[in-house]
Amino acid sequence: MKILANVFRIILGIVFVFSGFVKLVDPFGVQYKFVDYFLAMGLDFLQPTALFFGTLMPLLEFFIGNLLLFNLKPKLGVWGVLLFMSIFFPLTLWSAITNPVHDCGCFGEALILSNWETFAKNSVLIVLAIIVFTYRHKFKPSLPDVLQWLSAALVVGVAVWLSLFSIKHLPVIDFRPYRIGKNITEGMEIPESEINNVPEYKTTLVYKNTKTDKTQEFDLNNIPEGDEWQWLETKNKLIKEGYVPPIHDFSISTMPISGKTSSKNVETSGSQIDSESLYEVEFQFENNGKTESFFIDNLPTGDWVYARLISDKNMLAENVILTYEQNGETSEYTLFDIPDETWTFVEATYYNDTDSGTATNNTAEDITDLVLNDKGYSFLLVSYDIAKASTVNKEKINQLYDFATGNNMAFYCLTASSEEDVLKYIEKTGAMYSFYNVDAITLKTIVRSNPGLVLIKEGTVLNKWSISDVPDVENFNRQLMGMSIERQVKKSNVYFAWMSGLALMLFFTLLFLTVNHLRKKRIIR
Repeated sequence: MKILANVFRIILGIVFVFSGFVKLVDPFGVQYKFVDYFLAMGLDFLQPTALFFGTLMPLLEFFIGNLLLFNLKPKLGVWGVLLFMSIFFPLTLWSAITNPVHDCGCFGEALILSNWETFAKNSVLIVLAIIVFTYRHKFKPSLPDVLQWLSAALVVGVAVWLSLFSIKHLPVIDFRPYRIGKNITEGMEIPESEINNVPEYKTTLVYKNTKTDKTQEFDLNNIPEGDEWQWLETKNKLIKEGYVPPIHDFSISTMPISGKTSSKNVETSGSQIDSESLYEVEFQFENNGKTESFFIDNLPTGDWVYARLISDKNMLAENVILTYEQNGETSEYTLFDIPDETWTFVEATYYNDTDSGTATNNTAEDITDLVLNDKGYSFLLVSYDIAKASTVNKEKINQLYDFATGNNMAFYCLTASSEEDVLKYIEKTGAMYSFYNVDAITLKTIVRSNPGLVLIKEGTVLNKWSISDVPDVENFNRQLMGMSIERQVKKSNVYFAWMSGLALMLFFTLLFLTVNHLRKKRIIR
């Protein structure tokens, strides 16, 4: 049984080291998961502590795992794993039953488990932990006490460095579907083998009998008849989950601005934008990957789709109203819904913040395909909550925007924030770029920085920067022009492969040393 106890100790060590490592390199991801649980438990007041716990928990896992794996201070490691499992075993049972959060995040983004799969995993681990705890006196460390403590301190130091580095910059290893080298469009596709793997629901209809005042549930094949039955609600219960692509909630839509921003942000000079200036602006449209520039009085029709406008003024496409005439009747359109060639252009109007009215079309337009199919380079400034966004390096971001517009590149700021917060951000930063709506969870997944900068081309992620690492224009231009898109993707993929390979080599090296040590002690053969 001693041999078996040592095997169980090593298994627990491997699981805890892996679980701790994949979360240490993504502390913000763990923070978001803690926030989800705090909200589900009604512990909203603990949200400010989420990052602290998101850093502490994986550090403890990594620490305990190394103690167990390498037999360092074994009693401390055994007590730690038993205490850990005693807390999380009942917690995962509660999660499995109530399903407050879809994914517990036990292995970060590296391995996604359902709540019931997590409970099954913990059911096995707690049994191993109890056995290891029972035989804790049988584990005799080979290193002197001082070296054990030094080794444990080294483990803590590595863990702290990994966590702090990932907080200041970006995760050392990115396991998310938006990592460098990945194509967003491909991540949204459903493979042929999974086309029929759709979710299944059980639908229940709840009716009330007005004569007896009683409610009763019916299925779709047994709907009651008669005037006395009054429908109350429909319940849909998920029976089987279908295939969900890695990227399933990526959607970009325009953000209509009501025009309440201060006049100093409407134009760099502080004055209003004259509608006459629209006739000097170049409007770029795309058709099957081809991009061309047009003037306002000669915009294309048919399959051409609006992409962006090129101007040194802070113009918003949503505020441009086009008037067209046909058979003596006039009608207003936007850049996103230009009429066919049977209509004749009459005039263009720009609505400023102090105009008595605002743009007549405030409907959000979906531009997801436009962004992902753009054959040019596109910057995505990502901020899930722009009210909390750091304004460090705001000058560099503004300079990159100027560089992008001057080099026929698109620049989008993606946020889930309200218009009011966006306008305040413009006040603080002098931002000239346009803002677009994207789901907050999606933005948190794309980049672990608020804000963060992403460079894409035809939907492929070429590079990502945290707000601390935003490059200046000179360095970015030198890097961009020095290699092709294919080389950039290849370089990022090679980096990911090297990091993963080094992690695996380190793991197997430590495992080899551990096995040799156990053989020398004749614990295993």
